[in-house]
Amino acid sequence: MKTALTWHEWKGYNDSLELPLPAGDAGWLWFDLLLDSTWFATLAVSWLDAIGTEIRREHVAPLTKCRTRIALPMGRNAGERLVLRVARAPEFPVRCAVSPPAWSAEPPEALADPELPVGPLLDEFGQSMLHDHAGKTRNEAELRARLAVQHREARLEAPTGLSRWGGDLTRRVKATGFFRTHHDGRRWWLVDPDGSLFWSTGADCVHPTIDHETCLTTRFMRLERAAAWLPPESWTDCYGTNPYHPATNREAHFLIANFIRAFGPEDWREAWRRCAHGEFRRIGFNTIGNWSDEAAARASGIPYVRPLELGFKFPRAPFIADGFPDPFAPGIEEDAAVYAEQLRETADDPALLGYFLHNEPAWHGWGAPPAEAMLARTEEASSRVELARFLREKYGDDAGLSAAWGEKVTLAQIERGRWSVPLPPGAKTDLEAFSTVMMERLCRLLSDACRRVDPHHLNLGVRWWTFPPLWALRAMGSFDVISFNYYQPKVVLVSYGNDAEEPGARETLAALHRPCLIGEWHFGSLDGGLPSAGLYRVRDQTERGKAYRVYLEHAAALPWCVGAHWFNFYDRNALYSPSSSENYNIGFLDMCHAPHNPLCEAAQASHAWLYEVTAGEVEPFAEEVEYLFPSR
Repeated sequence: MKTALTWHEWKGYNDSLELPLPAGDAGWLWFDLLLDSTWFATLAVSWLDAIGTEIRREHVAPLTKCRTRIALPMGRNAGERLVLRVARAPEFPVRCAVSPPAWSAEPPEALADPELPVGPLLDEFGQSMLHDHAGKTRNEAELRARLAVQHREARLEAPTGLSRWGGDLTRRVKATGFFRTHHDGRRWWLVDPDGSLFWSTGADCVHPTIDHETCLTTRFMRLERAAAWLPPESWTDCYGTNPYHPATNREAHFLIANFIRAFGPEDWREAWRRCAHGEFRRIGFNTIGNWSDEAAARASGIPYVRPLELGFKFPRAPFIADGFPDPFAPGIEEDAAVYAEQLRETADDPALLGYFLHNEPAWHGWGAPPAEAMLARTEEASSRVELARFLREKYGDDAGLSAAWGEKVTLAQIERGRWSVPLPPGAKTDLEAFSTVMMERLCRLLSDACRRVDPHHLNLGVRWWTFPPLWALRAMGSFDVISFNYYQPKVVLVSYGNDAEEPGARETLAALHRPCLIGEWHFGSLDGGLPSAGLYRVRDQTERGKAYRVYLEHAAALPWCVGAHWFNFYDRNALYSPSSSENYNIGFLDMCHAPHNPLCEAAQASHAWLYEVTAGEVEPFAEEVEYLFPSR
């Protein structure tokens, strides 16, 4: 099913396009977009009622030069009008065609043959046909020659002068045979299995498939024609699905196809391991980050970390708020024990640095903390009973609670039943405090279960989105390391969207007596051969290198920071995501294993004197960087 498109041009952020909503108020709302640009543009879609009040807002980012279907599940009270504005774009005007919005009781059918006004978007190597970049592969002979050199010259061992793990041989403490933490009186360190002090510099997704796939089919799109060439079906390793993506996505792996071209369908995997890990070591990284090929890391002897979030399932404990299981539910201890079994296979591996319990959970603090969300969304839960007990111990009775919260409230209301009125102004402090209780119990149950299965390795905690709010930070005492993902020019103890540290944050971190690790960060640009630049944008590849040095060396100089893992090792693909602008130039290497040399060379320079920076013997790199907005 296709509908007619109407063109509109936004000349700035204040421009808007208003569309009437058709009759209907439930099910799926869908429409198509065709972005006439080679660069990303993100649109804010707002639903307005009859008097212009915004009911709901979503952000969508269509593919460039490709008709893209947007389908959104809607509840009732969807409003009367749609307003589309440009939320992010690197330049104006933004020209886009839009189809009339339509309702569907069921998910709308997929767009089977989307318009491609300039033809396919990918060439035979998986590179964007709309963009050029330094190092772009022109033919198969060039691809084969590059991979042959990388394979021949690969060195998988740590650089001379470092321990076999990449630790500092000049600074040694007690060895335990596994990674651990250490405070020397001045700053925090990691310690490698042989006793050398270690600072973890790594990259995520060192994997031949994860996070740089080409989407061929999704729930609402069929994109086979957007590629000028697809691997033959007999190259079965080139096709599959990603456990972190919807099961409806069928994906093609051009990186694998390029290695099959050079090494054949039987030998490509071992060749990829050697080439990828050789480049990894050449750049100077010492830790293979999250969502990587763990078996390949073990084979190469490179320290690595493990994600456990795919096992974050609690059949005995109902979810009570944004993916947060009820930590007081009967049977949650059994769920935690099952979750921890993931660690059994690597419990004795000295190369495993540690494991992450979860990644950017939905209860990370963008919205209401778990206790507040629980009241609004859960009529009955063990944690509501515990919240009522918590408040009874603090205030005694209904009168005391009502006086504290500033409105008439009963403990019976807290304990069970539908909560449909706004929370009293005095409730915030208590609900944040009980959110700490809830999260601390959940994290301790998981941490204790993991230590029973694996007593040796570091618990790297929950990879929080941005620096944690105080209520969450206080709950992290069961972790060995506090981890958070931080996309800013430098690492500071300030949550995203805030201008300053939350009062008490530094003192809370000191009281926990735990170091921190950065799980994700990156800088991208629009000269790297892709339509988008990731979550933080700079002008070009040279500026990417400078931004890398500023961020990494500043982090290494912080006494509470023990590592930073870049997201991610490879660029995304131009067809990675049909509706969220995640086709980023964020990698050290592209789909043809060509390095972005200015970034690689800058990282080599930082890694060469990393331990002098961590020891305070060398000042961190401080050259000015040109950061550009918006990104993504």
